[in-house]
Amino acid sequence: MHGRLRAEGLTLAYGERVISTGLDVVVPDGAFTAVVGANACGKSTMLRAMVRLLEPREGAVTLDGEDVRRLRPRDVARQVGFLPQRLSPPEGISVEGLVRRGRHPHRGMLSGWTTVDQAAVEQAMAAAGVVELAERRVEELSGGQAQRAWIAMVLAQETPWLLLDEPTTFLDIAHQYELLRLLARLRDEGRTVVAVLHDVNQACRFADHVVAMRSGAVVAAGPPGEVMTPELVRTVFGMECEVVPDPVAGTPMVVPH
Repeated sequence: MHGRLRAEGLTLAYGERVISTGLDVVVPDGAFTAVVGANACGKSTMLRAMVRLLEPREGAVTLDGEDVRRLRPRDVARQVGFLPQRLSPPEGISVEGLVRRGRHPHRGMLSGWTTVDQAAVEQAMAAAGVVELAERRVEELSGGQAQRAWIAMVLAQETPWLLLDEPTTFLDIAHQYELLRLLARLRDEGRTVVAVLHDVNQACRFADHVVAMRSGAVVAAGPPGEVMTPELVRTVFGMECEVVPDPVAGTPMVVPH
């Protein structure tokens, strides 16, 4: 499997609490990868390490064969966009002001705002469905509206890789599917997308590649049709189920007993 972004032999920890040991992950280029697993299994920790927000005790995350720790933060931010779970906007900032921050990695200390920057912001806001919220303060928005504003900020970054940690949080079901269709469309346009998803059926329907984690380790990785089995669901989630074809998409669908 060819993947320019990969984790090799990672040991990840917060203080004395070790989350993962010997973790290996390959992100397939140009694919939509969904990371699934029970709560506190290490999904978010893995993503944080991949964007150099958490330094591994052992092993390395590499981008084009180079350890990301040796790259400048700005250089990483030009390549990899990251949407974490917990976000706090600056007080009083508007939606458009927040989205404009996604352009920071592409601008020098003395460079002014360009038509390219403005076009990227407008396209990102349209894609995330927040154009009508442009002048609203982020702190005044509902959870779902704010989540879409943060997604627009990451899209404005215009990076080849997009890593999103539970991006459907706070979104109603209609907006969840709109976002997942958007991520699939970005994949079709050539970007590499990685998203932590709680809904395994959404993961199977939209992703090309599924990484299933348990206790800080990868249990299985591959196309949904190959890896999503009753045995995997039992191992990862401790739940008995049947896996049947989705009546609309034909992708694997988990039906609990």
